[in-house]
Amino acid sequence: MSMERRMKIEETWRLW
Repeated sequence: MSMERRMKIEETWRLW
C-alpha cells in the first residue's frame, strides 16, 4: 500500500 508515502508526507507536513 502507501505506508512509506504516508511517512514521507507526514515528515514534510511536520516541517511546514
